[in-house]
Amino acid sequence: MESFSTDNIPSSLVRSKGYEELAREWPEDRLAESVEWLTSRPQGFAGHDPARSVVAKRLTKSDPRGAIDVAMEMADRRGSGREQLIIDAARNLYRSEPDTVIDWLPESGLSEEAQEAILRSE
Repeated sequence: MESFSTDNIPSSLVRSKGYEELAREWPEDRLAESVEWLTSRPQGFAGHDPARSVVAKRLTKSDPRGAIDVAMEMADRRGSGREQLIIDAARNLYRSEPDTVIDWLPESGLSEEAQEAILRSE
């Protein structure tokens, strides 16, 4: 029987899973640092997207602005969950800062459907 080896697993996959695990384990009281780190990574590099997704989910209620910033850095691929993450965070922000969200929506790049979903969050 052959022993298991990671030699044939693409390094980008290994890094991607490592970033995701790091994001899950990042201490709650230091999540702002994860936002700073993730938004400083190359935009659209899909290897960071699993970590971005985890951090955005974790921040949706406590720091919706940070969640939006992180999710906006995700590659806009089908099935990535990017748009839903942004909608969820923007809904939370809209509850406390409706004018900020209303001003941001036209330049957000979100679909009309997504923008309407955010505004229906009341």
